[in-house]
Amino acid sequence: MDGTKRKRRAVVYVHGMGGNADEAEHYKELFPDSEVIGFDYKSQTPREAKEEFALYAKSIKDKYGEAFLIANSIGAYYSMIAGIDVFFEKAYLISPVTDMEKIIYGMMKAANVTEDELKEKGVIRTQGGADLSWEYLSYVRDNPIKWKVPSEILYGSNDELISFETVKEFAACHNARITVMDGGEHWFHTDEQMRFLDDWLRNLNKKENVVMNKYIAYCGLNCETCEARIATANNDDALRVKVAKLWSELNSADITPEMINCDGCRMDGVKTPFCDSICAIRKCAVLKKVQTCGECPEMKICGKLAMITGNNEEALKRLLSAGK
Repeated sequence: MDGTKRKRRAVVYVHGMGGNADEAEHYKELFPDSEVIGFDYKSQTPREAKEEFALYAKSIKDKYGEAFLIANSIGAYYSMIAGIDVFFEKAYLISPVTDMEKIIYGMMKAANVTEDELKEKGVIRTQGGADLSWEYLSYVRDNPIKWKVPSEILYGSNDELISFETVKEFAACHNARITVMDGGEHWFHTDEQMRFLDDWLRNLNKKENVVMNKYIAYCGLNCETCEARIATANNDDALRVKVAKLWSELNSADITPEMINCDGCRMDGVKTPFCDSICAIRKCAVLKKVQTCGECPEMKICGKLAMITGNNEEALKRLLSAGK
């Protein structure tokens, strides 16, 4: 042990065609609290990727526990067809190839190759130097993408490889949201495009830091600093007595030390009677199925929430970050 504290989250970067793992360096500044790692994969086909990507993603999950994915173009496709969503909490997909079969058919049409011809010959090299493979097409067709992890997609309006309708159809079926850069291309590489990409990731990461921190309550308060939670975590009866007395005085209610047991508003586990069944904010958030009140369109006009955010600027800041 060298005494260095390992960062709690990994961010895995998967490059596109012609790229490399060193591109991950660019993203380290955007995820300063995470270990950003470039995946130097060797796979050239979806069949190869299924095994290689799954083994790698599992090793990351086993080592870090929490991991995000940034995947580019065909690297995103390999990630999705390999089914590695089970190893990640969040995915950021940049110009993802979401329908490989459609791309292959486009190449076949351009090369004037029929499906029967490809099936008969197995492999046909196009004038552009790309190989059309019946085995590749068959594998793609027989292994549709199954992708459930919450995902954000960055798409360029001038993408000549993937149509917006194709990406939109994928997003509607796979728990994904799309951000479109007007004038963006399939390959984000100009200064303007990279600034847009960086701002996109930076803003989403701010929101995710709030959402992923389960100690942040629906209302934006930080349960990690709550003495009721601290008393519960440390099984501190003296602190329970102190908190019960203070809360009884503040709320003009009879609160006993036995009631001071809580693991946190959004955490699994025990709750105080107020948090469990009385708090109107928590009831509303659970009913609306939002991760915090920052996601609710009525946040700024909610009277219940204003009783908290009107007296706690930090809680308001957290919710505003979570809602962007």
